[in-house]
Amino acid sequence: TLNYFLRKLDSGASNEIYSRLGEKYSDRGLYAEAEPYYNKIVEGDPDNKDGFTIDAMMSLADMKRRDKKYDEALDLFNKIKEKFPQSEKTLDADMWIALVYKLKGDTAKAIAGFEYFIKTYPQSEDTAYAREQIVKLKNPPPPEEKK
Repeated sequence: TLNYFLRKLDSGASNEIYSRLGEKYSDRGLYAEAEPYYNKIVEGDPDNKDGFTIDAMMSLADMKRRDKKYDEALDLFNKIKEKFPQSEKTLDADMWIALVYKLKGDTAKAIAGFEYFIKTYPQSEDTAYAREQIVKLKNPPPPEEKK
């Protein structure tokens, strides 16, 4: 199916084709190959007129997170919130922001992020998870003793 979409590129590029190629590459863990396709969407349709830009930005942010480029991931998640505040993806972006701070080891910002999520999305099914994360962050397990 990757080859199918690569052949489709020859007959005319579109954001849908770029999106499918980005997905195919990132599903294979080939993030460096996926990134240019997602960037083409974001650069070519910054206002999300075709409906692919927000998902492309989310995918780029997720790839940055997986590569431990936490500041770049945070920047992208925050851009999604700023640029598309009415999108349902802002809920996902807010959860990811808290999680990325946790991954960075910034406990205070992670807790603040989870608290913001709970306050902003009280009806979300993810509020229970956010509460669990706050408890874990406030009560970390004791360090393991060396044997």
